[in-house]
Amino acid sequence: MRKDLKLHINDFPILRENLFILRSQGLSGDAMSVEECVEKVEVQDNNYTAVVDEEIYRQVGHFKKVIDAMVGDELDSMDDYINFILKIGMQKMLIDVLPDDEALQMTMVAMFEDNPEYLCEFVSKVLRDGNNEKVEGKKSEWMNAYG
Repeated sequence: MRKDLKLHINDFPILRENLFILRSQGLSGDAMSVEECVEKVEVQDNNYTAVVDEEIYRQVGHFKKVIDAMVGDELDSMDDYINFILKIGMQKMLIDVLPDDEALQMTMVAMFEDNPEYLCEFVSKVLRDGNNEKVEGKKSEWMNAYG
């Protein structure tokens, strides 16, 4: 069973660009791709309709409590919680594949916010062209987390 939710149109290109990172990690064959996770159905009032697995939706419903405790207040809607999780999740996933240099990581996250297409294309190329122990470990971690 799947649930419909609304995603802000400004976040959707970031989701699409994140597919470059997934593909560069070799995850698109076994893991659900961005296109499979977020099915563009229609645009209405600067929102996309997307489909989320019922279990993920249920988990977000419970995870709201953690977000509320961290931000000190409730967000306006379930859609806001999902957008919040996606935004932070993508930043964390980007940091996962970067070297352990906080200044570089924060710079790349800022660049991701400004130009996700360019940054994701660049990072995915570097990941495809290199062989990095940290990245190899993260591939397994991402696949295990996804189930």
